[in-house]
Amino acid sequence: MTATCLILCWACSGKRGYAGASLSDLADAAGVSRPRLYDAFPDKTSMYLAVVDRVINDTKAALDFALVAKRPLQDELSTFFGMSIDHYLSGAKARG
Repeated sequence: MTATCLILCWACSGKRGYAGASLSDLADAAGVSRPRLYDAFPDKTSMYLAVVDRVINDTKAALDFALVAKRPLQDELSTFFGMSIDHYLSGAKARG
């Protein structure tokens, strides 16, 4: 299952909450059938754990890029806060 599908599922669950989002809702949000969702994840908990894992990995990659520890601290922090400000001003909704 693609990262995009996972993020769409996550967005759907954000509207209804974990308990309120049915597997049909999540499959519709991801643009896949329920059987396809079940092929990728045996249950809703597995899907959420995959989404959380993806968000953690994406965040770690962004931090690794921003804080490479090979530049002066001022440059590291400038890159980190610049990326943070760009993200917040982009209007992207929180994923967690």
